[in-house]
Amino acid sequence: MRIYHDIKRVGLHDTIHILQQALTFVYEDYLFEPKVTLNMNMFIVVYKKSDIKICRNISMYELEGLNITLEEFALRIKNEIISQYRHEMDKLYNGACEC
Repeated sequence: MRIYHDIKRVGLHDTIHILQQALTFVYEDYLFEPKVTLNMNMFIVVYKKSDIKICRNISMYELEGLNITLEEFALRIKNEIISQYRHEMDKLYNGACEC
């Protein structure tokens, strides 16, 4: 099952719901549940945790070029989000600067 072809099969409304479920995960006892919206040909995935907001844009073009399953795609996105979250936490609480 490939992501882009599944979107065509199930439709955009159901795809948004499926992406929200697939991209929900638990990290360090916190539930990361995204809000997924569609703007033009771009899915916008937004995670909010306390003072941290992380956004990831996913274009239809990006999905069309991928030949992976939804599970593989979700794992990649989750890893990106965890990495960004850890970076933002370091900046917020350890005073790290981007010099």
